[in-house]
Amino acid sequence: MSGFVKEVGEIQDYLAARGASAAGLREQQFAVLLSRLERMRLTPPEAAEALSIMRASSQWTADQMEKFGASLDRCLQHAKPARRQMQQCLNFGPYFSRRTEGFAGDR
Repeated sequence: MSGFVKEVGEIQDYLAARGASAAGLREQQFAVLLSRLERMRLTPPEAAEALSIMRASSQWTADQMEKFGASLDRCLQHAKPARRQMQQCLNFGPYFSRRTEGFAGDR
């Protein structure tokens, strides 16, 4: 999850260099974080870790956490087809392994 942590650190450094106030810094940081989050390709475990990092910080409001969760959902949309495809492979795995020699499960 170092990618998410790195993004948060870069955002904080960038906004602090611009001289934002503490309250303004939080609002700006959150807005930039959401926009970057949706471009990241987080796996489900990375998303869970990102959410736990955000929850551990007391600086975010409930509304901000709700927006963050919605952004995580959008961020993970790319993973759903891959999960379905993987599940289909697992469902048909015994059929293919019986019909094809060389799979470890047949030995």
